[in-house]
Amino acid sequence: MTHTGKIGRLPKARRNELAHRIEGGELGADIVNWLNAQPDVGEILAAQFAGRPITEQNLSDWKQSGHVEWLRRQEAREAALGLLERADDLNETVQDQHLSDRFATVLASELTRLATAFLEQEAEPEQRWLRLAQIHRVLSQLRRDDHRAMRTALLQERFEWEVERELNEEI
Repeated sequence: MTHTGKIGRLPKARRNELAHRIEGGELGADIVNWLNAQPDVGEILAAQFAGRPITEQNLSDWKQSGHVEWLRRQEAREAALGLLERADDLNETVQDQHLSDRFATVLASELTRLATAFLEQEAEPEQRWLRLAQIHRVLSQLRRDDHRAMRTALLQERFEWEVERELNEEI
């Protein structure tokens, strides 16, 4: 959303500084005096608002709209930074091993355990057959995923080998 008011037309850096002052609990009158004393603010007010200064009402309006948006963006930014930090922590822990590969191994072992338990519960051949068909579908998907992962790893190896070969040829 583009703001058309006096504060909304200020440069982003100035609006960010304003937001920090608001969050710091600075009084509205002090903020208004500070804003009106800034040369870049004065230039914008002169060019776009016939030199009329920013008022406490302008600041109040900004707190209800632009500042609320700024707070939302800050929350989103902090959430993204937190996600990146957690991902970095996980990457340090698993290093070169893919976490999804390790999880797939756990799931495969759990699938084996549960499939065996389910089959032991089925005494009737027809029910046992239906249970085997269900297990087969899940197992087939797991095997396709494993094969896709192996193909991807082989393609990655081949790509790295070709890049290394080309680099050696250039030398």
